[in-house]
Amino acid sequence: MISERTGRPPAHPHDALFRALVEQPGRAAALLRDHLPEPVAARLTGKPPRLIDGTFVDEALRGSQTDRLFEVHLAGDRPLLIYALLEHKSAPDPATPLQLAGYMVSIWKRYAGEDRERLRALPGILPLVFYHGARRWTAPLSLFDMIADDKDLWPWTRSMGYILRDLGRIDPDSLSTDRSVRAVLTALSVAVRGPVGRAVLVDILAGVDGDLEAATLAYIIRFHETEPDVLEDALRTAKPDRWEALMGTVAEAWLEQGKAEGKAATLTRLLERRFGPLPREVAPRIAAADLDELDTWLDRVLDAATLDSVFGSRAAH
Repeated sequence: MISERTGRPPAHPHDALFRALVEQPGRAAALLRDHLPEPVAARLTGKPPRLIDGTFVDEALRGSQTDRLFEVHLAGDRPLLIYALLEHKSAPDPATPLQLAGYMVSIWKRYAGEDRERLRALPGILPLVFYHGARRWTAPLSLFDMIADDKDLWPWTRSMGYILRDLGRIDPDSLSTDRSVRAVLTALSVAVRGPVGRAVLVDILAGVDGDLEAATLAYIIRFHETEPDVLEDALRTAKPDRWEALMGTVAEAWLEQGKAEGKAATLTRLLERRFGPLPREVAPRIAAADLDELDTWLDRVLDAATLDSVFGSRAAH
């Protein structure tokens, strides 16, 4: 269940009236039963809806929108969230579906809290909009209706999902038809697999040139478990005419990497002394930081009142 929080006092007559209407469970149940789609209403149990306190409406829209969130139960005791929004603008707002999508994300985040497993079993949310403006409602009725795209794309654009490309599960030769793209994706895909062999390094280094060359070398040094002699041998093979010059770049990168690792270790120790055990999201963020970021965080850590203030944003960002 979603944890309750204290809502703000009504600031608008529409808000006060709507809230008064649904404060009583019997009236709330009647409202939902009468205005939900019949197939949904028919599945509701006799258990009264639970009114969840608080609001999800954006601060800028508080004068024109009032919301109430209910938890109801379907047959089989499966929970469903009903998000009721009273829209009291004088004319329909075409941004309503987009606003609702944002509110729904906020509801799910509050529901999950810090429990990562809850993210795998989120309850459904059914938005229910009540409008009493002067003009007839003409705004889109779904987020999909706001998207102007070819119908052939609908299986992807309207699925509310995303396209996953798990680089570690794709054969390297199938990563791209472009040599440099394939090389960089390979470098990314093997970064977390342990020691990287010479043959893989040769393939990666042979595929990059120009601006990608230095960036790829820096990445290999930072994130691949590679012995110096193995990397040198791979460079000799992949870049026979330039390997000596590139070894200078490698030496600089290794020096910077050593500095970064030292600063990261120092920062981690200071953070733990100031704030105790760190959230698991913090370590990867520190490990991926460059020297400038590490210096900024080290400057802040001694005076920061909270962990968030060290990073200038949420630590789990």
